[in-house]
Amino acid sequence: MDFVTDSDLVIRIALLVSGVTALMAVALMANVLIVRMLSLREEQREDVVLQAWRPVIAESAEGAVEKLPPLQRADLPTVLAEWSRVQEIVRGEATRNLNGLARRLEFDRVALRMVRGHSLRNRLIGIMTLGHLRSATHRDVVLPLLEADDPRISLAAARALVQMDPVGGVSQVVARAGTRPEWPLVRLAMILREAKVDTACKSLLDTVQKSPARALPRLLRLMSGLDCANRWAAIQHAIQFAPDPDVRAVCLSVLEVPEGLEFVRASCIDDAWFVRVQAASALGRIGTADDVGRLIELLSDRVWWVRFRAAQALIELPFISNEELERLSETNEDRFACDALREALAEAKEK
Repeated sequence: MDFVTDSDLVIRIALLVSGVTALMAVALMANVLIVRMLSLREEQREDVVLQAWRPVIAESAEGAVEKLPPLQRADLPTVLAEWSRVQEIVRGEATRNLNGLARRLEFDRVALRMVRGHSLRNRLIGIMTLGHLRSATHRDVVLPLLEADDPRISLAAARALVQMDPVGGVSQVVARAGTRPEWPLVRLAMILREAKVDTACKSLLDTVQKSPARALPRLLRLMSGLDCANRWAAIQHAIQFAPDPDVRAVCLSVLEVPEGLEFVRASCIDDAWFVRVQAASALGRIGTADDVGRLIELLSDRVWWVRFRAAQALIELPFISNEELERLSETNEDRFACDALREALAEAKEK
């Protein structure tokens, strides 16, 4: 009898658990459906708002519009996002016309409220709006956002500051560029190009001269991305004050002026293999006929990457022909050097 009683209890518990699980599944499905319905309703509302405002914003870019559609507070993020989208693709007089519409509708006041809110989407729209208004009035509101943990917020703030203040904003962004690894360098270069490149490059050189060694690689790469004419001055400073192999390797990777040739040649015997890799590549860009022998020596380096980059550099130099290199790949007594040359030559033929 005890066995039967225990079995009944187990069955009842199993049925109860099954019933609860089924109820939870139904509740979850209902929740998904509700969220989906609300999302569809929101999308439909946005479509209605855009149908009314998209033509108005486009027309405003060409000149003042007398009559504006009604605008509810809940629709402001949608309208500001569309206004910002159009700002991205127009220039000159059209930008000023759109800013006239923004002043008429007090977009700055709306954007400030959105920036201080909790919705990530609305905060980003608010920051973009303040940037496109191109007024330094609200600079003090945006500046602290450079320190935001969320890189989406901090990068949006960086761009807005550059748009608001092409000189002061650039210096603020550059001052943080070396220590914010979550900021993609390509994106940073695009932001800084919205100001004058000369201004950004001058600020970058000033920052390089004040920064710790750990910040220099990113700053030097950023200068390379902007093709800064003063890059050699930054490299000289980095070589002198930051003898770290990582910094030396980056200096070599962005070096493209003959003034740095002696530094490149000295780096060919550096203890760090990745420095020798970059030295070989740099010789391919700025080396002279005197460096052919040096690169041939690097073909026998103990590290494969050094040998391969040396072979690539030899191919890039105009002082030695591919025929000579092919003969060298057949006659060199070092089989590793021969392998590196053959692989580099085969890769060059495929291009």
